[in-house]
Amino acid sequence: MLTISRYLDIARRGLAPEHLRTVMPGRYDASRAPVVVWNLTRRCNQRCEHCYATASALRDPRELDTAACLNVLDQMAEAGVPVVIFSGGEPMLRPDLLELVQHATKVGVRPQLSSNGTLATPALLEQLSAAGLGYLGVSIDGPAEFNDVFRGMPRGRERAVRGLEAARDAGVRTGLRMTVTSENSEHVADMFGLAESVGASRFYVSHLVQSGRAREGVTALSPARTRELLVELFELALTHHEAESKTAIVTGGNDSAGPLLLNWMRGHFGAEATAPVEDLLRARGGNSAGTAMMCIGPDGEVHPDQFWNAAVLADLHDEPFANALRHPLRAQLAERAKHLKGPCASCTFVDLCGGSHRERALALTGDPWASDPACVLLPTEVERGPLAAPSPHPA
Repeated sequence: MLTISRYLDIARRGLAPEHLRTVMPGRYDASRAPVVVWNLTRRCNQRCEHCYATASALRDPRELDTAACLNVLDQMAEAGVPVVIFSGGEPMLRPDLLELVQHATKVGVRPQLSSNGTLATPALLEQLSAAGLGYLGVSIDGPAEFNDVFRGMPRGRERAVRGLEAARDAGVRTGLRMTVTSENSEHVADMFGLAESVGASRFYVSHLVQSGRAREGVTALSPARTRELLVELFELALTHHEAESKTAIVTGGNDSAGPLLLNWMRGHFGAEATAPVEDLLRARGGNSAGTAMMCIGPDGEVHPDQFWNAAVLADLHDEPFANALRHPLRAQLAERAKHLKGPCASCTFVDLCGGSHRERALALTGDPWASDPACVLLPTEVERGPLAAPSPHPA
C-alpha cells in the first residue's frame, strides 16, 4: 500500500530525516510478526466479478469456528501481530464477528474490517466501535449503474454508502476502496469525490491481481493505461493536498507505483526535497507479501497475502500460527531480490518496489519469481536509473 498523500506531504513540508520515523515507519522485516488479513468466511451477499476469494452464498466446510478463531487470536497476540483485518467473503455474515473484534482488542491485536458495507447498520457499527474496531474499509467500484452489476447486488452502492455513513457516525475511521479494471478506471476522480463526501479518511485505488474469479472475465488495465492512471492519481492527490483535503489517496496492487511516484515528485519538487521520500520508499521495500503482510483464508490456511493462494504457509486446523512465521518462503520473500528473474532481477529500483506481486507473476507466467507483467516502468528506466522526467508508456 502506497500512501501517495503522505509522501507528497513529506516533500512539500521539507521534513528532515530525523522527523521521518514518526511520520512513516519502515517496513517490517521477516523476523517480526506481520499484519494479518483474515478472510473469516467465504460466504458473501454479493458476487463480484473480480473476487480473489471466489466468495459465494455457501459457507466453506473448513471455516474455523468461534473457539478456534479465539485461539488463533491468542496466538497472534503472543507472536506480536500488531493488526488483524477481518475480511471475507463478507465478514459481517459471521454471527460471532462482534465477539472476535472484542477479543482482538482485549489481547492487544488492533482490529480492522474490510467489507462491502451493505450490512453495516448504525446499531452494529455502534457495537463494533465500542468493541474497539479502529477502521472500516468499504469496497465500491464505480457509479451505481456499473457497481451494482459488477458486484451482483441491486442498490449495492447505495447500501454501501449508508454503511460508510453509519461507521463515520459511530466514530470509526473509514476508507473507500475501488478496484480498477478496463471498465471503470475513468471513474476514479468521481469516486474520490464520493470518499470525501462521506468523510472517509482514505481513498484506496487497488490494481487488479489475477486471483480467484479475477483470473477470468475481468480485464486488467494495460501497463500503459496503469501508468497514465497513476499520474492522474498523483495530480489529484497534489491538488487536494493543497486544498487540505482530509481524505488521503492510497494505491495498492502494483508496487512499481513507488518508483513512478518518486520520478513524478522529482519533477515537481526537485531532487533535494524528494530525497527523504526515496529513503522512505527504500525502507518500505515495496511489496510485503509474506513479510509485513500475511493472510488466513476461509479454510484456515495461511498464505503470504490474500491473493497468493497457491502458497500455503500453515494449516491452522493442524498447526499453530507460529509455523507460518517460520516457513522458509518468508525468508525467501525477505530476500526476494536474490530470486527474481527477468527485468526485475537487474532493475535499478527493485529495492523500492520489491519486484511487486509474485502472485501476479505466477498467474500470468507460471513462475512466482518472474518479473511482474504489470510493471509500469519503461525499459530505459529499469535499466538506467535514476528516473528521468515522466514520459508516456508505450502502448
